[in-house]
Amino acid sequence: MRYRRQIVVSTAALLSSGGLFPLSALADEPVANLYVSPTHCSDTGVGTQALPFCTVQAAADVVNPGQTVTIGVGRYTGSVTITRSGTPTAPITFKSPAFTSHTRTTNPILWRPDNSTAAAVTVSGAHDIRIAGIIVEHARGDGLAVVGSTRIALDTNAVGQVWETAPETPDGISVDHTSSDVSITRNETRGSLGHGVSIASGAERVTVASNLLSTDQAGGIGATDVSGLTVTGNTIIAGSCSPGLSITGTSSGTVENNAVKAMAPSGTPPCTAAPLITVATSSTNTVKTAYNALAAAAPRFDYTWGGTDYTKAADLAAAVPGQAGQDLDVPATDISTSAQPEGSPLIDSGDSHAPGVTSTDCSGHPQPVDDPNTANTGTGAGAMDRGAFERQSTLTLAPSYSPASAAGTVPFTLAVTAAPTDSWGETVSTVVDFGDGGGPVAVSGGVASHVYPTPGIYTARTTATNTDGLAVTRTTQVKAATVDAPQVVLTAAPLISAPPQNTVTPGMAAFTTTAGADTWQLQSGTLTFGDGTSAELSTSAPTHHIYPHAGTYTATVTANDLLGRTSTASATITVGNEILPLTPKRIYDSRYGSRVPAHGTVQLSRAQLHADSTGVQAACLTVTVTNTKAGGFLTVYPDGTARPSVSLLNFGPGQTVPNIMMAVPGEDGLVDFYNGSSALVDLIIDSFGVEVGGDPASRSSQIGVTYSAAGPARVLDTRDGTGAPKAPVAPHGGVVLTVAGRKGVPSDASAVLLNVATTDTKAGGFLTAYGHGDDNPGTSNSNWTPGQTVSNLVLVPVKDGKVVLYNGSGGTVSFVADVVGYYDYPGTASVVVPTSLTRVLDTRTGTGTGGGAAKLGPHQTVRLQIANRNGVPATGMTAAELNMTVTNNVGGGFITAYPAGTARPTASNINFSAGQTVANASVMPTGTDGAIEFYNGSSSPVDLVVDLSGYYYGYTR
Repeated sequence: MRYRRQIVVSTAALLSSGGLFPLSALADEPVANLYVSPTHCSDTGVGTQALPFCTVQAAADVVNPGQTVTIGVGRYTGSVTITRSGTPTAPITFKSPAFTSHTRTTNPILWRPDNSTAAAVTVSGAHDIRIAGIIVEHARGDGLAVVGSTRIALDTNAVGQVWETAPETPDGISVDHTSSDVSITRNETRGSLGHGVSIASGAERVTVASNLLSTDQAGGIGATDVSGLTVTGNTIIAGSCSPGLSITGTSSGTVENNAVKAMAPSGTPPCTAAPLITVATSSTNTVKTAYNALAAAAPRFDYTWGGTDYTKAADLAAAVPGQAGQDLDVPATDISTSAQPEGSPLIDSGDSHAPGVTSTDCSGHPQPVDDPNTANTGTGAGAMDRGAFERQSTLTLAPSYSPASAAGTVPFTLAVTAAPTDSWGETVSTVVDFGDGGGPVAVSGGVASHVYPTPGIYTARTTATNTDGLAVTRTTQVKAATVDAPQVVLTAAPLISAPPQNTVTPGMAAFTTTAGADTWQLQSGTLTFGDGTSAELSTSAPTHHIYPHAGTYTATVTANDLLGRTSTASATITVGNEILPLTPKRIYDSRYGSRVPAHGTVQLSRAQLHADSTGVQAACLTVTVTNTKAGGFLTVYPDGTARPSVSLLNFGPGQTVPNIMMAVPGEDGLVDFYNGSSALVDLIIDSFGVEVGGDPASRSSQIGVTYSAAGPARVLDTRDGTGAPKAPVAPHGGVVLTVAGRKGVPSDASAVLLNVATTDTKAGGFLTAYGHGDDNPGTSNSNWTPGQTVSNLVLVPVKDGKVVLYNGSGGTVSFVADVVGYYDYPGTASVVVPTSLTRVLDTRTGTGTGGGAAKLGPHQTVRLQIANRNGVPATGMTAAELNMTVTNNVGGGFITAYPAGTARPTASNINFSAGQTVANASVMPTGTDGAIEFYNGSSSPVDLVVDLSGYYYGYTR
């Protein structure tokens, strides 16, 4: 964007010539003013300060005479057309909110960057309108356009073109042929492809005064057939191929006190050298030019007057009596975008009685101001400068403070020492506003003192003013602190979206730092997140952090107050992952390749496991071992780590055994599957989802589903008609099971966790579980032989509130299903926190039993404490991820796991036959004390082994 500059805004501008009306009323606030803001707004309201309009157009459509439209700081895209009118005594005003500010950052921007040729702001068919302190950025259309309007004032605006090339040549400010009594004062235009100010044939009484018109390609000002044209006190820096000021047709008016220079001709070949000022023959008898400062470097020249070129203004003055009188040719360095340097011939050499003189210059400084170092050679007061800027004295103010830090505890005394100097030796008065409501205090003897009784941060403003009214202000921040240092408090919480979604972002936490009523005193500090990373202290908004791994972390904040005193606080946060269910898919089958050798390992990559997208922490797998020739076990673990002593599943000769798990890749992205037997086996792996968490590298997280416990509760038993007709499941047939709205599963659940037992098996086969309405994926969740009863945990996507259980055998079977939980996208529930695979119960060794090694007796229960052990937090846990194994059993039976302290359900988690070692995974809710009970539902003792692979942690808003 080409246009970048500070604009100037002043409340003191009073215009003093004929076709203008005073702008002093811009500082007044009529009743029932309107407000516009780009934020926290509504165009359907009435434009109050509490709920402003969102667009300037909305205010323009309803504004009434006498009202002021205050346009808040920000960028407003699109055009604005003003058609409503004020009256001579009650004009309509559009203005910046900080009207006394001289910095661009406090001015609104009206932006029209698109292909439209409409002006960014148009005053159409209106009268008594004032526009002040606005930045206008235009593209193919004009910036500010006055069309068919009268008594219009454009003051202290900044207009620039945002496109460097365009098929059109739009003007910065334009006045059409039917407009009259238009004042264009103290504005800035820059870089327009057309004129800075363009006045069309037929316009009347137009004043252009105290403007800075810079590098507009068609010239600073272009006027044609204008009656009553006043061009006074402008600084014009013309483009390389155009005049600075061009008056054509039959125009009348004055051209005084302007400072004009131009860039050298450019292009290949260079364009024809143009004059700084050109006046057409038909206007030479009705246009008066005098007191201008001109800097034309050859081949550029000062004037084309009535078709004749004049190199210097003196040449015109000699040839045409009464014209170019008191014009000066000056060095180019004397004309710039700010006040001229000391000693410049532009100083105190203008005409203070020229039509259109403004009481303040383009920078808002008073004029005329007498420079005592320069002789007064102008007319009237003799102290008016030429151009848009009035040379001021250099007022120097550098206050010092005691104490130097301007900080202390209340009651706090601050002394300000101020010794301003004025380069012209003018008398200077100094006051200090200490910022706590007491008003300005005069500096006496060079010092002003004040006691701050109330803690707070204040701004002390020291202002020095000379006799010309030039003022300089310096500020400092005063910190009056409490006697006792503020104590910081750190709060950690999961990142949860607003209701009604309440979506949990996995792996992310929000930290809030406060010191209560004393939070304002916290100035700096560091927040360490407990994972080796940190951030700067923020008290204005929560600090969000993405953890690379699920787990429990302790974050610590060290805060420094405004006096440098330090306090610390810590907070513990548990962040977890979420499950993203996928359509089941077979991803590996050694039966169609090489079998897994005895004590051999199969390595699969993230891509093979469908776990290679951003934020994936683990793959959700059903792993099946088949075609076994000897007994053994299968262990799954991250590549690059030591192989654990625990197993995923155990098998005997000729058995087919499945189990589910969350497989975590190693640092190299590989997962190892180890055959712990002395013979070849076949390995089958099905994927049914991934576990997703935070990804600090991309600073993002995939959103999965959170877990809620339900049951264990029976939702299906084809033997007695629970959940389906009472009948065996036909060979290669299925059961459509409605789960939504039953046993605590909500209607919008996206997946359900079931423990499915297959019994009354007439032939060997397998179970496939999948979402209703989906195609059968060709995967398996459990396997059986004739007469065998097996149980397996399955996670199934829910479609239309239903799931399908498919009997993949040539004989009938009975299905028994118990719901143990569900997953859902919206809603706050539980996230999963993986742990290292840990043996937490083993009756063979006494681990976790609270006693010695002993089998679990018939119809006996063993209690296992999960919470507050093995890295699991003492509170917040809702369920445990377990792998249970029954071994050393001499009779058939089952194991039932359930939350400690609750009634034992009729559901079973493992079913086994005599002499059989059987494993099954479980996601088991814990009791209120964080424990789980295991019941041996057989008539003989068994050994029970339980491995912990993770836990679920509950979130609430």
